[in-house]
Amino acid sequence: MVDSGPGLLPKVFAPVDSRNPIFAFLITNFLLYCLVVILDTGGLSLVLFVSLVEGGLLVYYQSKAEKIKLYIFKCRNCKCEWSFFSPNANDTAKTIKLYEWQLTQAQKQNKKVEIGFAFSNLSYVSSQFYGDSQRGAAFGEQSVAILRELNNKRGIGYALDNLALSMLYLGQTKMAIELFEESLSIRKEIRNWIDIAVVYNDLGHAHLIHGNLREARNLLSQALVTRQKSEDKQSISETIRYIAELAVAEEQWEKATKLFGAEEALRETDNIPIPPLDMPRYEKAVELLSQKLGEAVFIPTWREGGKMPLNEAIALALSE
Repeated sequence: MVDSGPGLLPKVFAPVDSRNPIFAFLITNFLLYCLVVILDTGGLSLVLFVSLVEGGLLVYYQSKAEKIKLYIFKCRNCKCEWSFFSPNANDTAKTIKLYEWQLTQAQKQNKKVEIGFAFSNLSYVSSQFYGDSQRGAAFGEQSVAILRELNNKRGIGYALDNLALSMLYLGQTKMAIELFEESLSIRKEIRNWIDIAVVYNDLGHAHLIHGNLREARNLLSQALVTRQKSEDKQSISETIRYIAELAVAEEQWEKATKLFGAEEALRETDNIPIPPLDMPRYEKAVELLSQKLGEAVFIPTWREGGKMPLNEAIALALSE
């Protein structure tokens, strides 16, 4: 799971006298938090940290819809410039540049918490967006080490989850499950349902890959029930896709086909790509379904799934 600098971002300007740095910091901190709450249509946001950066202020937060976002505040001629960016797989180069910028800013000021988060971000995008799990694992290990040293529990939870993803795609499934379980324990202690849903999803996927189908079903079902509350199409489609893969493993051919059709329709509404490292399992499952059902049944069944309302697709996914 990820989290943002400069460049071609939507901007809003507000008058704030930046000549008094203490006043500027306090008032902009308050105004920025209010702006985040107002703009986040999903509800109240969880601010992970606020940091002074070159010429301004950085707020790194998590919305109700699970999305990690950054707001960047800069003072220019006694005005405040607000910049916003939410990372996504459709703009990998910009996302990587943003996280490298975040790391550079944190290192310049020796802000260890932010350094730990930045390494965790780079771990996630290296693995999930670029498909480079070796690099993702290296960043993840640095992040976990830094945040453990600081005993930053929320940060450790994120870092463990991102490191586990890299390990999962490197084929080290048992280690990935152990890391996910530690992350889940921390997130349950913190009691944030968004975080818990993320790990339920990732841990369920790991158990699916490892062949623990019963455990996979339990975890993925819990993830989907929780993610349904967020109404975030990207997270919901991801969990439905994993449950479709589970249905293939359980030889529920028609159910799996409908679910794949439903999650494809959901992804296409927001142009959400499947992560590169998930593609081989996805393509293999779809090919198997086509062979088992035959084109005459497979194609209309897929289309039927694509036309299902979201609540029906979720109900099908949660059915035995």
